[in-house]
Amino acid sequence: MASQAKIREIVFQDIDMKLTAHPVTKKINILSNDAAVIRSVKNLVLTQQYEVGYRPEQYSGVYASLFEPQSPFTIQDIKKSISDVINTYEPRVQLLEVIILPDDLDNNAYNARIIFRIINNKEPTTVDIFLERIR
Repeated sequence: MASQAKIREIVFQDIDMKLTAHPVTKKINILSNDAAVIRSVKNLVLTQQYEVGYRPEQYSGVYASLFEPQSPFTIQDIKKSISDVINTYEPRVQLLEVIILPDDLDNNAYNARIIFRIINNKEPTTVDIFLERIR
């Protein structure tokens, strides 16, 4: 039992990137544990090159693939880009699977389902992200 109590003591925290204020304290909201890690995974996948200051290598490259014709090669490229960025820059998760499904042939839109396990959590977590071109 002592080991389970010790596992629950580990807390992941991050600020809410929406920068919304808490209604009572008027301070910026803090995301904890699962919510903080899920937000971090989403941010990593949606980050473009040069968006992270002093770290131009920290990006997924997904947006570049969205301008390619829809094909199995493009789907594989998106899947590899997502897997690489999560495995490289998010040490709090163990990536289990990335599923990419084409959504709209005309707009090159994709539904990305990312399944991972947060460290010290036995249950897998699923994040769904809709990827589409932005002109």
